[in-house]
Amino acid sequence: PDPLALTGVSPNSLTIGTTTQVTLTGTGFVAGASVGVCGRNGGVTTGATQRVNANTLLVDVTVPSDRQAGSCSGSVTNPDGERSILNAAVTIM
Repeated sequence: PDPLALTGVSPNSLTIGTTTQVTLTGTGFVAGASVGVCGRNGGVTTGATQRVNANTLLVDVTVPSDRQAGSCSGSVTNPDGERSILNAAVTIM
């Protein structure tokens, strides 16, 4: 299998106070992969991750109304602990 790599997030801008379905692209995504946006303390939450295939994941991302604007990273973690981080993956607006 291909090594885990997160290479893109679409849309790459998220609006404060909304929930948006986000598509993550890359390689090496396996069943049970989890997605993170803005790190552990970013206040941004993600719903259940849907694996389309080894190169595409879908997830609902909720940005709380009290979240400050700015850019943040995105991450994908496979069940075996392998993780890929994409810095400045999204902009919170």
